[in-house]
Amino acid sequence: IDARTSTVHPLDGDFLMEHSPSFIGKLGNNAEGQPLFTIGRMTFSMIRPTDAVCSLQRVTQHVHRLGPSETLPEKMPPKLRDAVEANAGELRTFVTKMFFTVENDDDENDDEADQSDIDSDSDYGEEKKEEEDPSSSLRRRRRRPQGPRGVMRMDGYCFPDPTEPNRLAVWFTGGVCSPQRGEDLSAWRKLFGQGNMPPRPTSERLTLWAAKVFMGAVPLEGFDPNDGASVGFELTRPIAAHQDVAYLDDDLRVTVGSKGTIVICSRLRSGRREGRSSMVVTE
Repeated sequence: IDARTSTVHPLDGDFLMEHSPSFIGKLGNNAEGQPLFTIGRMTFSMIRPTDAVCSLQRVTQHVHRLGPSETLPEKMPPKLRDAVEANAGELRTFVTKMFFTVENDDDENDDEADQSDIDSDSDYGEEKKEEEDPSSSLRRRRRRPQGPRGVMRMDGYCFPDPTEPNRLAVWFTGGVCSPQRGEDLSAWRKLFGQGNMPPRPTSERLTLWAAKVFMGAVPLEGFDPNDGASVGFELTRPIAAHQDVAYLDDDLRVTVGSKGTIVICSRLRSGRREGRSSMVVTE
């Protein structure tokens, strides 16, 4: 069965990644077993400070067919344009959201309690750690304070490969980094305000140059005027990768990416209560 067109187990929906992500550039794990990445690695060095280390709590993916009133995107890989225009009804939005916390370097107040995630059973590493050591929940209450919490949203599209069954062409057109609800905006703006940034090092300038040349990457200046806090970038020449749908049913979706990365996701039900512990996105 071609999962791209299946009506028994629809490809469209909202999904939660059920394992710690293995994105390129992983720095290791924090004390809670959550994977660590820099802001620069997650955003092609578009969003600064690129060296800020973040822990990922969860990743969600959202795949939805374009509605009849929605127009085709202007930015798409040239090799796919003819196929997309000829079969526009099969084009879907493909949005990935990474929920993160900026890791705080300050060793002061190491023993202060941080209750922000005590009741969250959705974070990577927590469930396994408590199974191995029941006292881990107590230690979580004594971890040091952390920095702002945010959501990195990558906006893109996917389209059935014209020749390969169960394969989707995927491309991204930009990203937006926003604070999570209830965050201290003053701390967020202090961290991400472009006026506070030092000159980029040579290695970072080269990465930025390559992103501009190959993907047309353009960082957006300043905070989004609509909320005064979001920062982002555009990819004006997106490059198509692909995902092979290896398994799909009413509850699970397993895909294999262009570089062999396996991603296992569970389907988020619309009836589940939105919030942190349910891992349903509420933005």
